[in-house]
Amino acid sequence: MCFVIIRKDFDEKKVATEDIVVYKNLNSDLTSEHQDYKYKVGKSNPKIKLTKDGKDINEGYHSWKTPFIGCYKFIIPKGSEYYYSPNQSLQYVSTHIELASDTPLTKEDCIEICGFPATYKEACERLGIEPLDENKLLECGLDKKDIALKKLETVIRSINIQYGIDKYDWDNSNQYKWRGWFYLDSPFRFAAAACRSTSAGAGCASRLHLPFRFAVDYVCNINEEFFGYWKDYMLD
Repeated sequence: MCFVIIRKDFDEKKVATEDIVVYKNLNSDLTSEHQDYKYKVGKSNPKIKLTKDGKDINEGYHSWKTPFIGCYKFIIPKGSEYYYSPNQSLQYVSTHIELASDTPLTKEDCIEICGFPATYKEACERLGIEPLDENKLLECGLDKKDIALKKLETVIRSINIQYGIDKYDWDNSNQYKWRGWFYLDSPFRFAAAACRSTSAGAGCASRLHLPFRFAVDYVCNINEEFFGYWKDYMLD
């Protein structure tokens, strides 16, 4: 079967009152990465009894609440028992899971599913705030780097709020905080997404972290407007 031993702070076991859409990585032949099990669209899988020892979930089908490029869409069917972790990148472990589509998700699919703001102005609208008056800020002595940082903070806060995070808990080692890394030589470019639980580098404060990997890919690389803000902030 497809289970992973998870050592995380899962909520109490629940029963799905409706189908829950989740996401999972598979090999190209639709087999599990971890167990010798092949999925078929719409086919019910054998039930796995969930067992919990402290913070360890020792059995179950592992999946994610949020998508990433190349993953597959699944359903935790109504009536299934499951655990859910609001930390650690929003993971599920369930007694049942069904493959909903045999086509891996594209970048465009993930953007549509996540519903991120497309622009800084849209992020402001979501937060109910007015966009910066850049001319006034420049007159006050702020520069392009300062303005870029303020815009990034707004965009990232709107995404964190969207996923239920008002403020990261740096005393909670079970809560993942994702950030982007960049190559600063020419040409400036995105390097990778990295995850922390209790520490933040001097170059990326708490307010520049995001709740999962694809959110970092989107804000730091895919969205050209936001990528430009990172370039202004990191290089100027």
